[in-house]
Amino acid sequence: MNPIVRLPRFGGSFGFYPDNPDLIRRFYESVDNPLPNQLYGKGAVVPHAGYQYSGSTLCKTLKALQSIPDRLIIIGPNHTDFGKDVSIMTEGSWEILGHTVPICESLACTILQGTDCIHQDIKSHQTEHSIEVLLPIILSINPKVRIVPILMRNYHPSIVDEVANSIIQSYQTEQPPAFIIASSDMSHYISRTEAKQKDEIAFQAIYRLDSRQLLTVVHQHQISMCGSGPVAVAMKVSQQQGATMATLIDYSDSAEETKDTSHVVAYAGFIFH
Repeated sequence: MNPIVRLPRFGGSFGFYPDNPDLIRRFYESVDNPLPNQLYGKGAVVPHAGYQYSGSTLCKTLKALQSIPDRLIIIGPNHTDFGKDVSIMTEGSWEILGHTVPICESLACTILQGTDCIHQDIKSHQTEHSIEVLLPIILSINPKVRIVPILMRNYHPSIVDEVANSIIQSYQTEQPPAFIIASSDMSHYISRTEAKQKDEIAFQAIYRLDSRQLLTVVHQHQISMCGSGPVAVAMKVSQQQGATMATLIDYSDSAEETKDTSHVVAYAGFIFH
């Protein structure tokens, strides 16, 4: 039986990130650490747009962490709306920029078995960028990482609770606990002024680590934050691991590259600690 390999799809000249590891390493090194002291985080939120737009926020957030552990749960939105409500890969590897990133199979299987709402669904991962885009920078920091990739397309509070609880329960047997990263951009395709106003509403829920309130305000205020479900899961898991606060590491938007403040996508990096 051939091993399951998820091949890269979103790098290169017209992709989200350069296909040259040296360029990525230099880009990462060019970004300053925004904090005087790094944080010992329980979880994080990072963006997943093209590096020319959100790469600085991605790098600043990861640089603010004391370390990137060897085992990561990376949970992102399913932009394609293809596949299951919650999709996981429990075996095989991801190939990217000459690296083989193994799936942390034991942990992934334990999470899958903990709830009926998560499904083994490799096809969803083949066409989605929200996890792949993070990996080149993560690998620049820790080339030994193993991952549990999870995609969500249903953000109903009951689904969020089930996914979070299954991850939390897995930590009882899978020690030490893996580090959880939620992949999300913030407001999409509105003016910079409106994006800041709407994102600040979401931020207030994130600062309080209130996952249910985050889902509520995103719906009530029509905040086009693509990964509110993954962020809510990461908040619940991090809080159970002892996080008591969320620190905003960086906030930016696409106008810093395009100079068009009338039509932006916004990006935020948080650490839960």
